Amino acid sequence: MSMLKRKRSGYLIAEAGPALWLIFMVFSFPLALFGSLGLRYSLLMNTVYSAAAAASQCKSFKTNTSSSDLSASNLASQLVQQAISQYPGITVSQTNSYIVIYPLGGSTSTRQSTPLTQPADISTNAYNLEVVVQAQVSPLLNYPPNGFFGNIPGLTGPISTTAKADSFFENTQGLTQ
Repeated sequence: MSMLKRKRSGYLIAEAGPALWLIFMVFSFPLALFGSLGLRYSLLMNTVYSAAAAASQCKSFKTNTSSSDLSASNLASQLVQQAISQYPGITVSQTNSYIVIYPLGGSTSTRQSTPLTQPADISTNAYNLEVVVQAQVSPLLNYPPNGFFGNIPGLTGPISTTAKADSFFENTQGLTQ
């Protein structure tokens, strides 16, 4: 009787399909989803940073000095809305601007959303403009919530996040307006 021997080659065709499916579905696809979340969050952070840098050069904090010269708060909100409208998957719910007062003596900083009541004293304090944006960053694809996944932000729905950036306020005398 002769016994049939199996060849040691030819297994690649049988194993390639499940291996490629495993690599794509288990590793590459989730990596692309989370990569898109990271990219969108980076775009949000860059937008907030750019808005804070531009708004810190304004002549006033809350009151527009003219129709073309907006206050820091209004300019920051406008720049955030204009920039974010170009990116799909990011929804801004709120934009706030604050004056952050850092004492040069090293004590605790304070933060306020209203203009200063006294003129800025640059010999004792440093003044920053802080822009805080609350937004939702959506994943590339939304899976419907079901019994297996449940409700997972970033997979079945958007992630709620807060982005902050601050910049040194250049016209400190305008912080009272």
